[in-house]
Amino acid sequence: METIKLDDEDFGEFNDLMEEYENLIEEFKEKNQDIAIQIDETLNEKKASQD
Repeated sequence: METIKLDDEDFGEFNDLMEEYENLIEEFKEKNQDIAIQIDETLNEKKASQD
């Protein structure tokens, strides 16, 4: 396996990309949480209207 050495500029760019990736994951988790809440609310409303 070949080893790739990063200079400071490459390493800084890599860190920036990793930070952006982590932010996107957090945003994705928050949106999924919001969607899950909306689904729960919709199901509860449907269940209440059937009773």
